Amino acid sequence: MTQTQQQENLGSLVDDFDRSRQAGKGKGTGGGPGGMPSKSVILSVVAFACLIGAGVFAARGLRSESASLERWSQEHTLIDMETGELFVNMRLPDGATFPYRNPNTGSVTLVPAEPCQWTRDGRAKMDPTWVYVPEGQSVPCPDCGRRVVGRNPAPPVELLVEALEREQAAKRGR
Repeated sequence: MTQTQQQENLGSLVDDFDRSRQAGKGKGTGGGPGGMPSKSVILSVVAFACLIGAGVFAARGLRSESASLERWSQEHTLIDMETGELFVNMRLPDGATFPYRNPNTGSVTLVPAEPCQWTRDGRAKMDPTWVYVPEGQSVPCPDCGRRVVGRNPAPPVELLVEALEREQAAKRGR
């Protein structure tokens, strides 16, 4: 058999498509019995729909996370340098600088407060004592007496877990 004869016996993709349509008796365009789509076509459509759904949910999640992250990054716990008045989770506008204007007094005396999460007996606590620390200095915490510095480090995680468990136990005991 020559190469030309082999090519004629193989036919073309169009011939194969026509034969498959005739086998399905012209009902629909699918390749399954009675013109129904094949399993692979159905699975492909389902997989595509799942990917689109996952993409929609991921986009929603990212949009809501970025909005809450943006809001979180604009909220600060501030303390008045003169009065000690505390402003927890105060939302600041973009570009705000410190010291910031106190909305109650109008004076420019608000600065970020530093958290101290220690107790006098050396245990950790969940609810911090907020302290004003002048830049480049350290001051004693009014609650526990430990020195508080700028960007004050938190207690070790193990001690914070114990503090959380104590707090939860106290709530259950009420």
